[in-house]
Amino acid sequence: MSMTGMALDRGSRIFVSISKLFLLVLWLSVSSVAQTPTARISGLVMDQAGAAVAGVKITTTNVGTNREWSVTTDESGRFLIPELPVGEYEVQAEQTGFNKEIRRGIVLTVGRAAVVNFSL
Repeated sequence: MSMTGMALDRGSRIFVSISKLFLLVLWLSVSSVAQTPTARISGLVMDQAGAAVAGVKITTTNVGTNREWSVTTDESGRFLIPELPVGEYEVQAEQTGFNKEIRRGIVLTVGRAAVVNFSL
């Protein structure tokens, strides 16, 4: 084999090695993004007769950071608060004409989907 052929072969191996390393780093970075430490809270709000209550304000508070997220129940009385950081939460449901309800001590871990239902 000539010197030019050996240099080309060596250059090809280096290129392939660098390409593999680049792909590995790319794959690891995508994997870490896909595993962000979040959870979600969902639930249903009903009245004392068992009928769904639409338009209820649901406020979720992270006890450690005091950060709040708010949503409103849909026409079926359902709500969903996705992508919450892990931690301890309290969830409050309030609607004009009903008593306010609070649930405390809801601990979210990575990937957990907590269900918090209310009866107003």
